[in-house]
Amino acid sequence: MGKKLILIADDEIDNVILLQKRLRASGFDTVEAYDGNETIEKVFQCNPDLILLDIMMPGKDGYEVLQILRTNEKTKDIPVIMLTARAEIPDKVKGLELGAEDYVTKPFDYNELLARINSHLESKREVEEKIKLEKLAALSTMMEGVAHEVRNPLVVIGGFTKKLLSMTPDDDPRRLYLEMIQKEAERLDKMIKDIYEFKIITLNINEKVSINKCLEEIIANYTDICKENKINIVLELAKQDISIDMDKKLFMRAIKNIINNSIEAMPNGGELKISTEISDNKFYIYIKDTGIGIEEEDLKYIFDPFFTSKMEGTGLGLTQALKIIQGHKGTLTITSKKNFGTTAIISFNLS
Repeated sequence: MGKKLILIADDEIDNVILLQKRLRASGFDTVEAYDGNETIEKVFQCNPDLILLDIMMPGKDGYEVLQILRTNEKTKDIPVIMLTARAEIPDKVKGLELGAEDYVTKPFDYNELLARINSHLESKREVEEKIKLEKLAALSTMMEGVAHEVRNPLVVIGGFTKKLLSMTPDDDPRRLYLEMIQKEAERLDKMIKDIYEFKIITLNINEKVSINKCLEEIIANYTDICKENKINIVLELAKQDISIDMDKKLFMRAIKNIINNSIEAMPNGGELKISTEISDNKFYIYIKDTGIGIEEEDLKYIFDPFFTSKMEGTGLGLTQALKIIQGHKGTLTITSKKNFGTTAIISFNLS
């Protein structure tokens, strides 16, 4: 799974170097800042998963930095653990009132700090998952209403367009416009059908299935299409497999939706890598492509219904995949970098 990025903000170089070494040894990526202004700049550049923020820094102190971060929509939810040599209660209260998640007084025990870091990262993940679920439920209700209102006029548009096409000679220049209307009407009809299908998805979890065998079965169906599109498939499955209770048909559909997106993102060929691993008491599935990638500002919208950068399609593939994976008590996240590919990460708790 992609490493979490921690920003270490402290003007004492020795402290930064020590924390950097310990955190990287614990499996994190780090970025460093040595004064308040640089801290703010690095936060907006790197979007860290958590910030270790010293209070006494030149430029802007930790309190000023925290206040700026908490009043900005982009940074207001990043967990902040404040670090300081001060032990007075008023200083701790001030930091917590400004929105810090935690407060650690130097010198601190690294194992205790690590436990707090992991706790706040897990809390952040749980909050993000809850928000995602609530948003998906609200959008699902809205979609059904829109589909209901659009369906009847769409039938009329499609029907009359078909009638006009039957009356229009092939060499009539107006025929091109009628064909365009018909094509878009068909696309809208497909979207409405997908909406209704999305709404009525009900998992029938009645069998225990090996994830690795399920992935092998899925990939076997993509051999020809990948060959036609000059895409090399790499399958690296962990020796230790797990079986979970699942609705195999829907689970396979979720994986296929993700793979279809990957293939469409590589119009000139590339590599599609599917792998599994067990780490931190979780089972991970990675679906990685070397395609065109996704703009950073678009990543937060990718699970929204109808969000798509493609000319074709309904924009419901990832939304559907998310709903199915969550129904199996798993999580689905997407990481991407423009022009460097995209990775879908599915995880299941082992306990």
